[in-house]
Formats: sequence, C-alpha cells, structure tokens
Amino acid sequence: ASGTITAGGKPGTATVTATGIGNYSGTKTATYTIIKADITPTAPTAQTGLVYTTQPQALIAAGQAEGGEMQYSLDNETWSTNIPTGTEAKEYTVYYKVVADANHNDVAAQNFKVTIEQATLTAATLTETNFIYNQQEQTALVAIVSAGAITVPDAGYEIADNKATNVGNYTATLTGKGNFKNTATAKFNIVP
Repeated sequence: ASGTITAGGKPGTATVTATGIGNYSGTKTATYTIIKADITPTAPTAQTGLVYTTQPQALIAAGQAEGGEMQYSLDNETWSTNIPTGTEAKEYTVYYKVVADANHNDVAAQNFKVTIEQATLTAATLTETNFIYNQQEQTALVAIVSAGAITVPDAGYEIADNKATNVGNYTATLTGKGNFKNTATAKFNIVP
C-alpha cells in the first residue's frame, strides 16, 4: 500500500489515506487528531541576598521554556520577557508564565516571593558636636547619615535624643526606616 498524511504534523484534525497497489486495490481514509504538546519549563529562581542599593536590581534568574516564551510580571497583569527588577526594600511577588507557540500548550501563571532587604545604617555625623551652655535647649542637627556607601536621605531615618540643655555628654540615636534598618549614633557635648 502507499499513502499520504495531511495536516503537516501540526495540531488539529488530520487524515491518512491508504491506496492499494500490486495485488491490492481500493482506498481507505481515516482521520486522527494531533494534539498540542505540553511544555515542561525550567522555572525562574529568586535572587537571594538582595539588599537596598538605591539602584534597580534583578529579582530573579531567568527561566526557560522550549516551545514557548517565558514571560514575567510584578502585578499579574502587565507581562514582558524582561527580567523584573525592584529598587525599594520590600517583598515582591514575581509572576511567571509560558506563552506557547502554535504546537504547544500555554503554562499558567505561577508566582513566588523575592525580598530586597533594608540597608543597615552604619554611621551618623552631626553638624556641630560642641555646644556652649546657654541655659536653653540646644539641638544637634544631622550632617550625614550613611548606610555603607549610601548617603541616607532625611526620610530614611528618625532622630531621637538630639536635644539637651545642661552641661554634659550626649548621644543622639538615629533609627532607620523605609529602605533602612538598625541604628547609628553620634555624640555631642554641652560645655560650660
């Protein structure tokens, strides 16, 4: 027998026709269905050890999907093939899915969490550290607060214990907030 198959090996309904040759005669046609193949993607993985730097950071290592395109989202609505990034210190939900080619099935969206940790305050400098006693409350003002190489903006910390009236040695305490954590201290004096 000889025969032909139509449908080009693509998903859908196909037919096969067998025609007798030699000692055989007649034709027989049958239909069959070619279904889309499933994709087994290699899922993206969360980056670990991320700490706030003021710059966008890749939240994941890319996944792979043979037979489709891996897409990512941070809101489960806007999708892109670009690796998602984050700047702020917080927990992110990263979504990923596979948009299949014509011969494969899509892979539904899944998600996982990735965290960018707060940067740690490391130092604080006051604009003035020696005040002369004047019978009034005096306030030590901040010149610079650092978190490693980052200069912390005013919104990144709260200051306490930076006011005094009497002669003595004092310690101002700066506590990180938002993208920053922990405390830094700076000393000031009121002298006679």
